[in-house]
Amino acid sequence: MICAEILFPKIGRSFSVFEAFMAQSKIASAAPLILTQPTPKVEYRGNTPIQIGWSNFHCEFVATRSPKTRMKYALKIFANQFDEKPCFRFCSSAHTHINHETGDGLPGRSIPTPHFHTVDNDGILRAFQTPPLEDPVESVKISSDPQLGTNHFCQVANLFSPSGGSIVLQFFAAEFDLSTADPLDGATFPP
Repeated sequence: MICAEILFPKIGRSFSVFEAFMAQSKIASAAPLILTQPTPKVEYRGNTPIQIGWSNFHCEFVATRSPKTRMKYALKIFANQFDEKPCFRFCSSAHTHINHETGDGLPGRSIPTPHFHTVDNDGILRAFQTPPLEDPVESVKISSDPQLGTNHFCQVANLFSPSGGSIVLQFFAAEFDLSTADPLDGATFPP
């Protein structure tokens, strides 16, 4: 379980700006978003700038997936005006997050994965689940399929591809790059 409070003081001081940012339609520059894996033991990773139409507001969407299991992936939005840490994210598989105490008692503090993280009006990161993530059947589907998770993330974050739909993920392992010439082309092998 994760219980440490992660603070976003800039969001706490200007929460109305953060609320407007989250409500704003956001357009990713890449279509599809390609996640590359430089070596077999390194996570897949892809990122693309996000356009929101606000001057001097630089945002980025980042997606990662574990090299070992397809079910462990994360989706994040970074906005440098708020912090270097992601201001909104989705975790498919990880430890249960323990939110800070708000007077609701212990049962309301524990949020299992999959879940989202956002920042509250005090500038404290908190986890939450949407109705599909609270449903046991839907939750398993979303946590085990990065594309379904991305579709849900895009809906919750108001994030769109350049064509207006959800962002499509494509995975590319660098060691399988077939775009270079075959080094064995023309070689003869004994029967």
